[in-house]
Amino acid sequence: MPRHLILPSSGTLLVSTDVHGNGADFERMIRRFQLSPADTHWVILGDIVHGPNDAARSRRPDLYDYDDQSGRIAIQIMQLRQKYPGRVHFVLGNHDWAHIGGPVTAKFWPNEASYLESYLEPLEKRAIDTLFREALLGVIAPCGPFLCHASPAQPPASLDELDAIELGASLTPSQHRIVNEFTGPYQQREADSRRFLAAMSDLCGHRLTMVIHGHDRSEDGWIQREETQLCPVIFGAPKSHKRVVQLDLGARYESVHDVRDGLEIIRLWARI
Repeated sequence: MPRHLILPSSGTLLVSTDVHGNGADFERMIRRFQLSPADTHWVILGDIVHGPNDAARSRRPDLYDYDDQSGRIAIQIMQLRQKYPGRVHFVLGNHDWAHIGGPVTAKFWPNEASYLESYLEPLEKRAIDTLFREALLGVIAPCGPFLCHASPAQPPASLDELDAIELGASLTPSQHRIVNEFTGPYQQREADSRRFLAAMSDLCGHRLTMVIHGHDRSEDGWIQREETQLCPVIFGAPKSHKRVVQLDLGARYESVHDVRDGLEIIRLWARI
């Protein structure tokens, strides 16, 4: 399976990040996608699994009062990929990687992957395993953004090296470093982010100007760091503040300042 994708230079790009098992948020994204133009590409930036525990729901019901529907969401993505071939793209997150050999995650449970798999239905387990093993690690948009779950600083040596990674199998140390780089780091220093984008631009032949990523959280609904890093937030934001990104693949975005709140950065639960 290839681990990178280059999107076309026309159409619409819809980007959503971590939902962590929130079925209502994911249903809202499906609705937004289905009402978008027929040339829309939806990039899902990972961490669809691992909802909150009872303590988190009790402590912050405004953020975490929902039942974990991780398995159902995985099935829905598999169905969407069949119904809309070539238009729905899933990028691996660190919580997803934990199910196929990655490091243990412990946001709400000591071992969230083991806990979730202990009660999933067989069809849900198969969907999670297949989806995560087939996942992308990065998506390139010729209009400027590089899309992945985390905000990397170190690029692979080549796109072939990226594509050679077999998720769910035994990885070499260099392959493990690449997957960790694309799923683990939070926001980088601006200089490191610029170097990463310059290197990836050389590898893919498109001038990349920013990283749009997930992984982080903010109750404001989005995070912007200087010129090159942007994180729209669903999980960890109040319902009224949850954000997604919608871009014109035929346009040009020279920095995150060209991706504007209220225009390209849109509220998930705003009227469609």
